[in-house]
Amino acid sequence: MTNEEIRNQYNKQVSEGISKLEADIKRQKRIPNMTDAKKAWEIRHQARIDARAKMKASEAMKLRARDMKKYGHPNGPTFSYEVEKARSKGKGDVPKSIINSGKRTNEKWNNPRSITEALRDRLKDRNNKNRRDNFKSRYGKSSEANRTKELSASNRELKKSGNSMTSRQDSKSKSRGDSKPNGGGGGSRGKESRRR
Repeated sequence: MTNEEIRNQYNKQVSEGISKLEADIKRQKRIPNMTDAKKAWEIRHQARIDARAKMKASEAMKLRARDMKKYGHPNGPTFSYEVEKARSKGKGDVPKSIINSGKRTNEKWNNPRSITEALRDRLKDRNNKNRRDNFKSRYGKSSEANRTKELSASNRELKKSGNSMTSRQDSKSKSRGDSKPNGGGGGSRGKESRRR
């Protein structure tokens, strides 16, 4: 069985299982409760376990390692994790939120590419993030912040050198006897030359 076939089977199992649960809730004309939410979680959780049992051991192992890192559990998020996630997002209707999120599968994984390619992409993304984090820790919060600091330092240096240039020009004009700083000299000729 190919990874694409396994993924399609997983999606079908999740979609059909949760749709049936929702139909039962609607038929009974009631609001979803935590028992329904747990059933939805179990449907998706079981589909995940079934799919991994059909995969190559090396690929299933990579997915378990990913889930362990992301959710703290090798077989994906626990029900309590899903409840806390729904609550933290401020969702008032936690059971309905869990049922709805159970229906949504990751589009990146639904792509016909192999799961191995998707894992490779995730690893590449993680490595790029690690490089950015290393850069930030080595050179400060961000290169943008560093550029701002460098520009500020350059501006201070320019102001200092600009002030010293002005003071040198002022002292030259005073030594020449000019009445205005920077060699203005006072007469109409200075004004005319500025107009031209």
